[in-house]
Amino acid sequence: MIAFRFDIDTRRGLVDRVPPLLDLLDEHGIRATFFCVMGPEANLAEIVRLRFLAPREAKSPLNVGAKGGVAKLALAALAPRKVGIGNPDRLRDIVARGHELQPHGWSHIQWQRNLDAIDVREHLRRAIRTQETIVGAPVTGFASPGRSCNEDALRAFDEAGLVYGGDLDGEVPFVPAGHDHLQIPITRFETIAQMRRRGLSDEQIVASYLDHVDERRQFTCLYEHPDDLDDAGLAIFGEVFRGVRERGLEPVTLSEVASAWRG
Repeated sequence: MIAFRFDIDTRRGLVDRVPPLLDLLDEHGIRATFFCVMGPEANLAEIVRLRFLAPREAKSPLNVGAKGGVAKLALAALAPRKVGIGNPDRLRDIVARGHELQPHGWSHIQWQRNLDAIDVREHLRRAIRTQETIVGAPVTGFASPGRSCNEDALRAFDEAGLVYGGDLDGEVPFVPAGHDHLQIPITRFETIAQMRRRGLSDEQIVASYLDHVDERRQFTCLYEHPDDLDDAGLAIFGEVFRGVRERGLEPVTLSEVASAWRG
């Protein structure tokens, strides 16, 4: 069983990068699961407080290139734009083309970097309500921004009646102890941007993905951020999709994974 997961963190990712990715998925007859931030991008105050003033151990590299460069990053911080709620037609297009759409939170930076301080249930409610209003179908899954998750968040998923989350580590889907929902783990975390920083060529990146698929026939979940999918990145995924098809595999959505795993 194999699934592709794409996490949309920014307006640029949703508006500029998702459409050509949808075309590529159509070309190969592959359905995927998209998780999209439903609220606004981070403003300057949030970026300074939650990223640059955070303790050293809480910091992570800022992929400026994926955000469109320094100028676009600065503009977005000064005049933050809405992601899902501001681009409803893009969300509807994902669903209309046969893919699964689920929320990736309301505010990515607040959830990822300030989870213990925010009202988790309110963030979850706003994200779910926004998507359901736009798409007109119930939300059944959720992926925590930055995979930042704690026990309170897991309880909130149960209370919201979610079928699954995509937040915890694991080899195969599992129900966390003491909870009702299924967790569907990513099985390979390294993205194209990370592999490029390691010096891998495009051909080596394709081989790395397909080697992982060959090693994990029981369950594979590959993920990427559309922000990182420039033309070369799309070409890489085109080769990965082709390799998956040549292996006789039929990718499924995460909701289908959840249904199959729970019987």
